[in-house]
Amino acid sequence: MEMLLNAEYLHTQAFWLVVSFVALLAIMWKFVTPMLTETLDARANQIREDLDRAATLKTEAEQMLQTYEKQLKTAQAEATDIVAQARKEAEDLAAKRTKELEAELTRKADVAAKSIEQAKEKAMEELKQEVTNMTILATEKVVGSMMDAKSAEKFADQAIKELN
Repeated sequence: MEMLLNAEYLHTQAFWLVVSFVALLAIMWKFVTPMLTETLDARANQIREDLDRAATLKTEAEQMLQTYEKQLKTAQAEATDIVAQARKEAEDLAAKRTKELEAELTRKADVAAKSIEQAKEKAMEELKQEVTNMTILATEKVVGSMMDAKSAEKFADQAIKELN
């Protein structure tokens, strides 16, 4: 310590180097260190905020993905339901059309059967009339006189019964 108080020592380069170094350290400690600390704290805060924002965005993205998947499943279920309902409606419509067609065919068959029956009855009536006329003509020729319509009809009925 005596050396520090020595006047000759105070003039040497080493002394001024130490004084300059201590002064520089004091200035750095007083002015530069707070600025560096502030800059590093700001950078750390910025990184922390970026990480928090990234975590928030990740959470939102996961929620959106879950929402999308739920909507997709719902849409697929609705599509399946719509297809099933359309298939059922088509089957019901086909069954209804089949019943209507069967009813129409049955009605047409009944109408045809009635027409056939009427034609048969008309043909039998015409045949009966023709047989009656032929019987009258044959009887006139055989008997030589005209037979009345009542007895001719009686003979025609007997002839038709024999044909059946």
